[in-house]
Amino acid sequence: VKGRVTDVASCKTLLEGAQAVVHIAGLVAALNAKIFEKVNVEGTRTLAKVAADKNVKFLFFSSLSARERKLSAYGGSKYKAEKALAEAMPHSWDVFRPTAVYGPGDMQFLEIVKMVQKKRVFLPAHPQARASLIYVDDLVAATLRWLEALKPQQKVYDLHDGAKQGYTWLEVIYAVATPLGVLPKVTYLPKVITWCIAYISLFLQIITRNTSFLPPEKMKQLTHKDWVSKDLSFSKDYNWQAEVNLAKGFNKTVYWYKGKRYI
Repeated sequence: VKGRVTDVASCKTLLEGAQAVVHIAGLVAALNAKIFEKVNVEGTRTLAKVAADKNVKFLFFSSLSARERKLSAYGGSKYKAEKALAEAMPHSWDVFRPTAVYGPGDMQFLEIVKMVQKKRVFLPAHPQARASLIYVDDLVAATLRWLEALKPQQKVYDLHDGAKQGYTWLEVIYAVATPLGVLPKVTYLPKVITWCIAYISLFLQIITRNTSFLPPEKMKQLTHKDWVSKDLSFSKDYNWQAEVNLAKGFNKTVYWYKGKRYI
């Protein structure tokens, strides 16, 4: 179905005969906050209203960045979208806030993998910064479990692999290095360099009118020290548990990159 999430008519066509909505459509990069608001907030509101009219249950993929919504326009838009969903349909919805998702098909972690392969990694994050992750197959399994359930709980759930303290960047780097058979040298970039990169990226975005993945607000997210989630409520409510740990997940991911000749 061709259309836009902000268009009522195409949303109605999309949901014709549907029993459930898994709403993953959204922007992760935009030229300004207004564009994030239009697509991520108003698009979610429009789709939710149509789902409510058709009595269709609704699962919204938000982001853990909504927890720190003041760090970025993206995180702010995801938080507002969660609120818009709850207003548009009082019942039959849940929200997923996935932590960092990785696995076959992901192209953002590929740049890190390439640096590890070259045995020299430059990181903008603080050495003590920690984050939770989830392997893509586990996130899919959680989604399928939700679809099988009869009644949503009207809750916001963090989705992660169950590691209580999450991971440092160094642990992630070594998880990538093991299947590659290398021992990389890791350098943490000084703040002045990271912010120079961020503002150069912003300048290029303004000049070219093309979205950048490393403007200042994205750098704020990357350098934030705590992206760990300890929320296990989805596991309790839906009898689900992640099965892929960090070592196994990156072993599969690196194997996929090799198969596709990306590395």
